[in-house]
Amino acid sequence: MFEGFLKLSVNSLRQRGLRSLLTIIGIIIGVAAIVSLISISNGLENNLNEQFEKFGTDVVVVTAGELALGPTETGLTLDDVDIVERMSGVDYAVPMIWQFAEIEFHNEEIIRYVIGWESDHITDFLEERGWGFEEGRSFKPGEKNSVVVGYNAPRDLFEDEFGLRNRITIEGQKFEVVGIMEEIGNQEDDLNVIIPLETAQELFGTGDNIHSFFAVIKEGIDVEKIGEEIEDELEDFRDKEDVTVLTAAQLLEQIQEILGIIGLVVVSIASISLVVGAVGIANTTYTSVLERTREIGVMKAIGATNNQILILFILESTLIGLVGGIIGAVIGTGLALAVGTVSSAILPITLLVRVDPQLIALGIAFALIVGAISGVFPALSAAKLKPTEALRYE
Repeated sequence: MFEGFLKLSVNSLRQRGLRSLLTIIGIIIGVAAIVSLISISNGLENNLNEQFEKFGTDVVVVTAGELALGPTETGLTLDDVDIVERMSGVDYAVPMIWQFAEIEFHNEEIIRYVIGWESDHITDFLEERGWGFEEGRSFKPGEKNSVVVGYNAPRDLFEDEFGLRNRITIEGQKFEVVGIMEEIGNQEDDLNVIIPLETAQELFGTGDNIHSFFAVIKEGIDVEKIGEEIEDELEDFRDKEDVTVLTAAQLLEQIQEILGIIGLVVVSIASISLVVGAVGIANTTYTSVLERTREIGVMKAIGATNNQILILFILESTLIGLVGGIIGAVIGTGLALAVGTVSSAILPITLLVRVDPQLIALGIAFALIVGAISGVFPALSAAKLKPTEALRYE
């Protein structure tokens, strides 16, 4: 019996091909949007998780108040770094500053932020994070006019490519390129321009002010606990509560919360397409009921029950949802994979988009349920038609 209902439903949809296609498109758009956006969001989260795994769980980030764009009167200083480095649970600290600066190579000038990084521990810090060098090396202690750049910087910062031992000018001062880092996978990090902290302080006139610093915790020490101790120690030393200390896990948690909110908003907007598709299915099914009123009367006259009529029309709307869901899931997956492939060129980071069978199944199931529910009321109206009235319908 089910095969007969299925054959009747398919034939009905074929006879109304254009209308059925337009209705299916609404479902396709909704499912494709949801599958692609969730996949892209998951890809971003995958990338962040991978980056934080490389970064390590033995590091805390210390800033004064919120993350600032430049040193201020209430910012951190090297004295704060010294206080933290003397704590028993801390191995070493890496202070830094960053500021937008004019960079020149072969008479081409750009404006980009330059990072000043303390040189005494930079080699240890980078090696422990697994951030090696494609060519060259990191700073040596005491070096002043050396610069380390990210993997993509030699090719992407200027029209002319530069390399090791080339000289670039930063704020009118010459720097020799001593190292090109391996690819990190984050477009911004792979374009970094890093100079020794002492040189940056002189170049930008920041004195002992710094933006933030990494505190590397000794092995076996509870990172969460030492983070609280660092915060208490600095607030006592500074005599004010303006220090923020975050572990890598806390940073990741905050970012994931933001991504979760953004993802919820985006998926909610995309779901509007499914609502529109559901209205389209209901409209198509109602129209089909009107057009087939006499046919319904004939079926009832020869013995079709109300339940059989109900099943027939619900099956039609379910088929629309199922077909739209399958096509939409395929298109959405393709879009997500395409964005993941080209993300390094169009986005600041590379999205690690992976095909999630559960997400595809959920998208198809969602579309199927939407189709079935959308057809319930039109199907009920068809089932309630009286044979005599249906046969007289013109």
